[in-house]
Amino acid sequence: MYQRDLDSLLNKKEIPKSLALFGVSFYHIDLYLKKIIEILKPDDINVFYNFDYEFAKVRSALSGGSLFSNSTLVVLKTEENIKQNELKNLVSMANSSESNWFLYLHYEDNREIENSFDKFVRFFKPDDNEVFKIISLETKTRKLFLDEQATIELIDRTDGEIYTIINELDKLKNLNKNNISKKDIEENVLIKGSFQTEDGIEIIPKFFETKNINTVINFIDKNNGDYLEFFAFLNKFLWDIYLFKNAIHSNQNPINSMLVLGIKLPPKIENNRIELAKKISFKTISKMLYFSMNAESQLKSGKYGNRESLSISILSEIEKLFK
Repeated sequence: MYQRDLDSLLNKKEIPKSLALFGVSFYHIDLYLKKIIEILKPDDINVFYNFDYEFAKVRSALSGGSLFSNSTLVVLKTEENIKQNELKNLVSMANSSESNWFLYLHYEDNREIENSFDKFVRFFKPDDNEVFKIISLETKTRKLFLDEQATIELIDRTDGEIYTIINELDKLKNLNKNNISKKDIEENVLIKGSFQTEDGIEIIPKFFETKNINTVINFIDKNNGDYLEFFAFLNKFLWDIYLFKNAIHSNQNPINSMLVLGIKLPPKIENNRIELAKKISFKTISKMLYFSMNAESQLKSGKYGNRESLSISILSEIEKLFK
């Protein structure tokens, strides 16, 4: 099924009982989730992620509604593969149910999914024309206007990454002006640094996984990165983890970046933040923040001639917290 076929079904308010949305355009996957929820208006929405996925739990959610609901939408969000026989079982349950739906969101381009679903849509990376259309749509919802030069500048500074563009539009909205010029973009949207690239975004999660500062040092050396930029990025990362940890501790449901952080993170990044928040204690997060914020402050002061030595020293203190 192509995207246009799904649009046709949604226009007729016909939602398949089981549906897989997958591919590399995370924006479109989440967009159609929102559209489906708006049309279905289910009494209950159960969301499962790959890090807390258990077949029995999802099957139980699909097996019938609760005492307080007549219809249930079960959403499974993953970046990792789910066993084909389990998916087929869940699809079969949903297809035979009168009041339950199963929506599988897979944030990778894995065509094996097509073997488990009768109805599926594969989303590709938006081309330049589609990026322009998405920006036009998102600016209208925010009552902003960007001329062609401003739009091109925004795309160049964000490498055309849709979620980054959306977050930047939210920031531009705070300028309290409707017409956004190229100059506004130049003054308010930073050019992506080494830690805002696809590889750079993964460095801190890899550091947490390896528990070895060489993960960071090697990346900075290879990419001519800046330690000040790294610690600023680490501070933001740790603060996100803290907020997710607090939401989990408070039994907030659902837990997603828009509700917790006020911005929408790409699904893979969002899931990683939630997974780490479940593993790290408040005490460890606080200690890491202390060292990281101290490092950023000292580097900004310009009082230290050997910035690399200072940074590695503080990274070593953070590394000890993993022991």
